[in-house]
Amino acid sequence: MDAAARSPGIARRDPAEPPAATAPGVNPAPRGATIAAMERATALFVARWVLGLKFVHLGWHKCFAWGAGEYTRAMIVEEAATAGSRVPDAVWWTFGYATPTLELVGGALLLLGLRVREAGLALGVALVFTTFRKLQTSPMAGEYPLFTDEFPLAALLLAVLLLPRAWDRWTLDARLGGARPGGNPAA
Repeated sequence: MDAAARSPGIARRDPAEPPAATAPGVNPAPRGATIAAMERATALFVARWVLGLKFVHLGWHKCFAWGAGEYTRAMIVEEAATAGSRVPDAVWWTFGYATPTLELVGGALLLLGLRVREAGLALGVALVFTTFRKLQTSPMAGEYPLFTDEFPLAALLLAVLLLPRAWDRWTLDARLGGARPGGNPAA
């Protein structure tokens, strides 16, 4: 006779039944799967926060420390004219005002985890603008070291955009339930 049969307070359980702590028909996730999910969520959280902090810093500096107009005039339009760029000034003025705005708003949205995909796409546009400007205005177009800022930011941004949204647990999007169009957790 086994111990469960001899002890009046211990009920016997059929080994084929799931443990009482889980709902019928639900297999509990193995501990390793839970740890892996936590690691993925942590990695995406850190990536979002690094990007968000960097872009908020860049946008804040351009918008408020310099002023968007002064930044655009001194750092973009005059630099483009000095480099002999053939791109019209109106394009440079548009880039000059759009980029800091995209950086500031997109970075803040990434920090909050709100509309992450849209914020990431906006920041991608800002990176394209910045890379284009630097390649056009450097004395030797094509010699600008993209590995200083743009390349690492682009790589991290691609990771945030391409990894499944369901992995990114710590966002306002996840809390509000509105981040996944059509209810698809991988969207």
